[in-house]
Amino acid sequence: GKSPWSWLKNKIFCREGRQICSEHVQHQTQPISEVRNRYMVSSNGMNSLDGYSEFRPVIGDGECFYRSFIFSYLVIALLSFFLAYDVGLVS
Repeated sequence: GKSPWSWLKNKIFCREGRQICSEHVQHQTQPISEVRNRYMVSSNGMNSLDGYSEFRPVIGDGECFYRSFIFSYLVIALLSFFLAYDVGLVS
C-alpha cells in the first residue's frame, strides 16, 4: 500500500478525489460582441454597450455581483497604481 506521507501528499497537492471548480471570474477578457452570443440582449441593451470594448464572463452563482464588482475594483486600483508609478507620482 501507499505510505501515509504519499497518501497525504496526494490529498493535499494533487487534489486526488476532489472536483476542481472552474474559475468564477475569467482573467481574460472577451470582445463585447460576444455578449450577443452569450446572453439575450435587446437592441437597446446592445446600444448601451457601445462604450465598452470587452467583458469578463462571471459564473452566476448568487455571489456574482459582489465577485465581479470587487474584481473590477481591484483591476482599476492596480491599473491606477501602475499608471501613477509610471508617471512618477509614486516612488
